[in-house]
Amino acid sequence: MLSPAGLAASVTALAIVLTEGRSSTEMGILGAIFTQLGDTITTMSLQKALLESNSRSNSNSDDNSNGTSNDDGNENSDDNCDSKNNDSGADK
Repeated sequence: MLSPAGLAASVTALAIVLTEGRSSTEMGILGAIFTQLGDTITTMSLQKALLESNSRSNSNSDDNSNGTSNDDGNENSDDNCDSKNNDSGADK
């Protein structure tokens, strides 16, 4: 694997090779393409990490099947359901 300085030097050399003899418009388009490519790869990487994290969390919650908490952090119990149904009694 390259060192950080080696990676930066390699990217710089690649940029020089790719832009040699190109107009400023062509260079701008290449820059935009590679920026979008980098942003897309970063988005995909972060989404993958999020899905893997959620998968691990779901796996851990399956191991703790005693119903200790739900997505909003409240304990899973019948008491929480009852409080939602007993607001003011105006519905009755």
